[in-house]
Amino acid sequence: MKKITLLAALLLTCLAQAQITTGNISLSGSYSVSLEVSDTDVLITMIGDENRWMGLGFGVSSMTAGGDVVSFDSTGFNDRAFLGIGQSPQLDTQDWTLLSNDVSGGVRTVVASRDLSGSDSTDFTFDPNADSLDIVWANGVTGNFQNHGSSNRGSTTVAFSLGINGMETQAISLFPVPANDVLSVSLQNVMLDNTTIDIYSALGALVLSQAIDHKSSVLDVSNLAKGIYVVKVTASSGVLTTRFIKE
Repeated sequence: MKKITLLAALLLTCLAQAQITTGNISLSGSYSVSLEVSDTDVLITMIGDENRWMGLGFGVSSMTAGGDVVSFDSTGFNDRAFLGIGQSPQLDTQDWTLLSNDVSGGVRTVVASRDLSGSDSTDFTFDPNADSLDIVWANGVTGNFQNHGSSNRGSTTVAFSLGINGMETQAISLFPVPANDVLSVSLQNVMLDNTTIDIYSALGALVLSQAIDHKSSVLDVSNLAKGIYVVKVTASSGVLTTRFIKE
């Protein structure tokens, strides 16, 4: 019991540390992404047409050889490395954990995470104190990973701000953390229009889904096994994600 309590305390400490986020960044059409970086890991959310593949590169302004990139396509979520402009990025060591892959109304929402640094020399190392990040992106015309065409790509610099675990006004507040029987969820700056709260296990399985019409809701998590879970709030204004510990 003491070991479990200590582990929960250590995990809670990690989750309570400062976290920066880009918020939801619209890239092209229905394709948007968000990045959350804590002191221990990075969480990426990719949203787009269910029939098109999505790609995102980190820390580069073009498909420079050796740059880090991920994709979600018909084969799943893949860790890749750029080989150079005009060449298809190659697969490398899979360091990302796919937490969820949800399709609703023709729109796919993918959530994945990994440690701040990866196992390959080409992997980008995320900085929890960064102010901004250069990214490149592509949105394929099919679900199969292939040439995206000249009009389905781009590059930009995204800014970070204090996020859901930072010191500014929280978009999502959870209480208590760790949770036991119930989890209270409070939302701020979210338009409650067809809003749902989904909870996923660390393996990406959807374990709870609830429609909400109030900015404060109570979820029954008494039947969930002990562990770390991802909370995803989907609203007309965008998607928010965070995590909690179930004791």
